Order: sequence, then structure tokens, then C-alpha cells
Amino acid sequence: MKLHTYLSQQQQVNSLIDYIALKVNTLLATQDHVTIALSGGKSPIKFLNQLSHAKLNFSKIIFTLVDERVVDTNSQDSNQKLIQDNLLINNAAQATFIGLYDNTDSTAQLIIKRNQQQLKIDIAIIGMGEDGHFASIFPCCKELSTALDLQNKNQFVLTSPNTAKYDRISLSLAAIKKIPNLILSIQGQVKLDILIKAAQEKNNLYPISHLLQVREDLEVFYFA
Repeated sequence: MKLHTYLSQQQQVNSLIDYIALKVNTLLATQDHVTIALSGGKSPIKFLNQLSHAKLNFSKIIFTLVDERVVDTNSQDSNQKLIQDNLLINNAAQATFIGLYDNTDSTAQLIIKRNQQQLKIDIAIIGMGEDGHFASIFPCCKELSTALDLQNKNQFVLTSPNTAKYDRISLSLAAIKKIPNLILSIQGQVKLDILIKAAQEKNNLYPISHLLQVREDLEVFYFA
């Protein structure tokens, strides 16, 4: 992994947006659009707000999600709502958004539909929990082996973590591995210590360790 360390969240956000802008502009020189997968939660809000003001050709950017909670899209716990409220405004209002959950299909139908779509993702920004989970691949979920199976041909999996609310729709490790430009955004010494420990050996206690084994080029943006 390539660790970029910052003294403040603002420094981290500034650097992350500069990095993404460079990648987007480079990709748009050779392709019609760029697809970016984003993570939810409270940590990315500052980043999302600032990204919405960036000087990018948002009309050629498609945003989607790394994972989503199986919850009404109008709920405050919905990652889709988080993106709509904090990113798809200002300059980024021109962007296209593809959500992972809707309020009509059953969860089983949604997983089938998402896997039929086979989104080509160019850039992904993932987070990590203090239990070493990434996307919605939690160490406690019964679907862990399926989610981490590199032979899994499904882009998305359903996970049911015991330590977090709601079932989840998540990119599988096999799908995340294929994303050309992969970024991990974390904050705090605790998470950094976990990341360093997870990098030492692959184990199911820290699912992120599986990702670190297959993506040595993972770009880590960290602030204390």
C-alpha cells in the first residue's frame, strides 16, 4: 500500500480531491465517461461537500456506491440519501447517479439486477471500520467467505453483519480487486494501527487484510 499522511482532515480532503481530479481528467482524455464508486457513513461528508464544488466535467461522471444498507432510500441511514444531499449539488448536480437499492424490489431481486448490470468502475473510494471491515464485508457476517472469494463472479453480494444495523449490498472483494484506481480513506491512530497489523498477514479477523494482499498499489489517504 502507498500511505499518504496528513495533519488535518482538510489537508486530506484537499489532496484526495486533487488526486481524483487528476485521475478523472486523465481518463476522460481516452473515454466518454468515468464511473466513481463512493462509500457512505459520516466520515466522507466533508469530502463530498467539497467535491461538489470541484471544477470537473460532472456531466461525464457517473457516481455509484461501494455498498448500501437495505433501508428506504429516504432514510437518514441510506447511503444514497447521503450522496444526494451532500454531493449531487452545486457543480456536481450535473453528474449521473446509480444507486444500489430501491424501495420496490426484494433484496434477492436487487442482487440479481445489480449483478446483471456489471458496472465498469474506474475509481473507488472505500473506508475501513475499527473491526477491519471494508465496503460491507464485515468479519462477523456469515457471508464472509463468499464476499472474500476471489473466484466469485458476482460483482455484488448481500451481507448480514451482526455488529451493524441492516442487511447490506456490497461490492465483493473480487469486484473491488478489478477497480483500476482504488483509494482507502481513513482517520485516527486506531484505524492506522489496524491497517498496519492487517498488512502483515491475511486473516478473517481483519477482512481488509485480504484486500491488502491482492492490491499492493492501494492508495491510503490518512489523517491522525
